[in-house]
Amino acid sequence: MVQSCSAYGCKNRYDKDKPVSFHKFPLTRPSLCKEWEAAVRRKNFKPTKYSSICSEHFTPDCFKRECNNKLLKENAVPTIFLCTEPHDKTPVNLSVFCDHNYTVEDTMHQRKRIHQLE
Repeated sequence: MVQSCSAYGCKNRYDKDKPVSFHKFPLTRPSLCKEWEAAVRRKNFKPTKYSSICSEHFTPDCFKRECNNKLLKENAVPTIFLCTEPHDKTPVNLSVFCDHNYTVEDTMHQRKRIHQLE
């Protein structure tokens, strides 16, 4: 089974040539798993042992280096989501407009903050 991201609207699938990693939902840690489920914001979504989130939904500080491997920290929660599942009859504007897009990091931070505020 090919790994793919469970985040709504994310098209990432495992590809050995791409620097995207996939992280399984922490099913054995119910409180942390609930945080992941809430972060995904998908209506009626219940993760299975096959469900995972790609590394693009985690901030850089969610990772640690061990023996030349980039690992997800134990209490990391995905927070970067550009799309959420639309709710019934609720218009959702997911566009973010910036006059001066100087760096990708600033834009991602701005989108994350706007999304949190919404």
